[in-house]
Amino acid sequence: MENQTIPQENKMGVMPIDRLLLSMSLPMMISMLVQALYNIVDSIFVSRINEYALRAVSLAFPIQSLMIAVSVGTAVGINAFLSKTLGEKEYQKANTIAANGVFVELMSYVVFALVGIFASRPFFASQTAIEQVREYGTTYLTICCTAGIGIFMQVTFERLLQSTGRTFYAMITQGVGAIINLDDITHIDFLEKTISGVSTCNTPLSMMLIGMMLAEMDPRGMLDGTMAFYTSVRLLLVPAVIFGITLLLPISPLLRGITVIIAGMPAPVTTALLSAKYDGDEKYATAMIFVTTILSLVTLPAWCYLLGV
Repeated sequence: MENQTIPQENKMGVMPIDRLLLSMSLPMMISMLVQALYNIVDSIFVSRINEYALRAVSLAFPIQSLMIAVSVGTAVGINAFLSKTLGEKEYQKANTIAANGVFVELMSYVVFALVGIFASRPFFASQTAIEQVREYGTTYLTICCTAGIGIFMQVTFERLLQSTGRTFYAMITQGVGAIINLDDITHIDFLEKTISGVSTCNTPLSMMLIGMMLAEMDPRGMLDGTMAFYTSVRLLLVPAVIFGITLLLPISPLLRGITVIIAGMPAPVTTALLSAKYDGDEKYATAMIFVTTILSLVTLPAWCYLLGV
């Protein structure tokens, strides 16, 4: 008889009620307190700039509250549905709920990112006639909405942990985030050197792997219709779309140029590594890296010339 993996019993179904309430409520309360303190601390630091900056942050609060309401409301629904399903021991259904919930949160983020990009300036124009407040508010709200992926994903995964009874880990993540955001924090020196050393080795090792794959390939069969299509999308279409979007944003030409150039870079070396790991076509991925890298020697200088970088 083959061995079958039996899922671990959820503690919410076996732990005594009093211990369960205590072990789950205290970490959640501490997490919520830390999260609430973020707004207070932000207001304190922003007020040090000037009165207009604090006023801009205050005017942006309704949009931020709406974003938090959507993310938390969706996550609470995921939490309730997932807890019920886990209690019924329908583990495959629970996996589907979690995956669909993450997708819904990602789509919600996309909506608010578009709101931040296109609606921030009209929103502040309708709220105040002071030009400096409009500029501060537009910049602040655009950043908050486009970087809101952190809020949506943090809330989602926090609720996923809560649905399995692991509220302690949610408290740890909130605490670590708060500590990292403190000024004058002293990082561990050996840890920084270790991470830096590992990251330095990443690119040479990846290029060695790609070189070994290229040695087994026929260069004449690399460039076909599909390769030409994806190469043009990577090197021309994507940076063109990014360029069009950044034209609508109140950013400097230098920042716009950097964004477009990064978007027009060749396919990353991790493409071949991930293809090899997850049973993809690593030879085609290697060819894509090779072709886009060669052609980027033409497209990147062209983009730099067009952008005036």
